[in-house]
Amino acid sequence: MKNKVYNPLFLFSKRKAIVSRIKEVPGNLLWRFLSILLKKGFLYHPDYQSLEAIKDIHKGKKCVLIGNGPSVKLGELELLKGNKNIVTFCANRFHLCFEQTDFRPEYLVSSDEQMIRDFGEEMVSSDVNHVFLSDLYKPDCLKIKTDGKATWVKLFHGRPFRFSKNIEEGAMAGGGTLIMALQIGYKMGIRDFYLYGVDHSFEFKNHGDGSNNDAIGDGNHFIKNYRSAKAWQSPRMELVEEAFMKSDMILRKEGGALKNATNGGKLEVLERVDFGSLVS
Repeated sequence: MKNKVYNPLFLFSKRKAIVSRIKEVPGNLLWRFLSILLKKGFLYHPDYQSLEAIKDIHKGKKCVLIGNGPSVKLGELELLKGNKNIVTFCANRFHLCFEQTDFRPEYLVSSDEQMIRDFGEEMVSSDVNHVFLSDLYKPDCLKIKTDGKATWVKLFHGRPFRFSKNIEEGAMAGGGTLIMALQIGYKMGIRDFYLYGVDHSFEFKNHGDGSNNDAIGDGNHFIKNYRSAKAWQSPRMELVEEAFMKSDMILRKEGGALKNATNGGKLEVLERVDFGSLVS
């Protein structure tokens, strides 16, 4: 009862998040209209064209989506170096570990608005081939210098989760950055995905102001000082699980799957596989 939308106390506790979603409605409707014009060729936008251009560039390959949970072992990830059959995505500030390893993911993705606001330019300048960030057309986006290395993706919030097969038209948030990475990878022609380092367990405190960007606390990542003492977006486990399960269902209909290759952790809604067997 306490987490139901018809509970006044629940609505009050989430008031800032609800207001934020309502404010997004006009912009989302405008984007829907603009994306139709872009698709028909009446308008041009470099990010839209860039996302169209990645279609099937990794068709037939596997993909490892790397989280930042405490279970990450850099020695295991180094087994992926030079493997041309596996595409790798990392999330947010994964690049902080680069001084400790020669492993470099091909892509960095962030759909965390607070993370992008605090560390956007730092992520863009990291040693990866390309960076994908959200959200397109928000004022904060314009302040980040990308120098052609990053592509902006339009992100939609809300429920129920809907998997986007055409990332250039936008993607559903789904409660986690790797879910946006999934939809980008799908556009690239990938159908076999594996999660790694997704422990699905967080310890944090909230300021209690009703927003989703009020979590404080560290120690939830294999990288020390991952948030640099800044507040961060509190996780919504139920949204993440819903998005993972629906993504897996769609992928299996096309001969693929989303599987969990994390060492331990608490994500049990997906089929588990051993990471060692994947890289071998």
